[in-house]
Order: sequence, then structure tokens, then C-alpha cells
Amino acid sequence: MNQYWEHVVDVAKILAWFVKKVDKDGLELYHTVPDDQGRTRHQHIKTSTQFADIAMSLKCNRPSDITDILGDILDEYGKRLKHEDRKGWDRQRLVPRLSKAIKPMTIYIFTDAVWTPNSDPTDEILKIVRTLQQNSQYGSRQLGIQFIQWGPKESVWTKRLRRLDALNTFCPDIFRP
Repeated sequence: MNQYWEHVVDVAKILAWFVKKVDKDGLELYHTVPDDQGRTRHQHIKTSTQFADIAMSLKCNRPSDITDILGDILDEYGKRLKHEDRKGWDRQRLVPRLSKAIKPMTIYIFTDAVWTPNSDPTDEILKIVRTLQQNSQYGSRQLGIQFIQWGPKESVWTKRLRRLDALNTFCPDIFRP
């Protein structure tokens, strides 16, 4: 991934610029690799320049564990969804109480898919899909996960991403129309 890093940062910076127009309170940046300044794997950022500065300080010279960081993000979001769902029904109107507090989330994952050997985010993704289904007030647009691949497009790593793209085929009992 290191050889593509400047391009990754350029594309991500443009994406951050567009997203910040929609999400006025800023963006959340998570990364699976350490940075030069020893910053945590999560930063709240407000500008695309700040995003680029942090991204350029990251080291991308080893496989990462996508399961760990994506699992943390999805678990936290799932907890927030479940908490809001417990607020129950509006008995006056007999409709579920909807909260504006849980904004829809889109996760963009820039990756070469060269992950540690046991890293596989499938279970984490399926878990959040089940949470969304169980908390029916949230529609199919509540959460999106987009893997954006860098590197050779016909590699063993690409197969991992294709399998994730086709989870609805492999798990039809979970992904119902």
C-alpha cells in the first residue's frame, strides 16, 4: 500500500472535502496502522487539510488487522442503535420513536486487502446487519461500507474483497430483499 499512499491520500482528501459538506460536525478518521506522532487510531477532523496531514504521517508498510478496527467501529455503532431502539414506542401515535441522534454512517475503507492472516471482517459485518434488522426503525440506508482497493486488481487479496461484496449471495438468510 505504501507505493500508492500519495494517491490514496489525494483521493481520500477529495472524498473528505465532499463529505464534510454533508456532515457539518466533521469526519471520523480511523486507521489500522500507527502514525509518526504516536496518535491514536481515531481522530475527529474538521478539514480535508487536517485529514491529509494525518494520513501522510501514517505508515503503511505491513499488513493490518481490519477485523479489529472495523469491529470496534461497528460494535460501537451497534450499541448506539440498540440503545436508541430501547426508547420504545410513542404511545400517543403508536409509532416507533425515531431518534435524530443516530445519524446514518458511511465507512470508506481504503485498502490493498493485505491483512493479517486471521483478519476477516465478515462476522463483524454480519453482526451489524443483524443489529440493523433487529432494530427495524433503521432502514437499509442507515449504514454503508465501501471497500476501495489499491494495488493489483487480480490478486488473492482481491478475492477477499469480492467475497465481502457478495455476502448477500453467501448469506441469503441474512440479506433478505
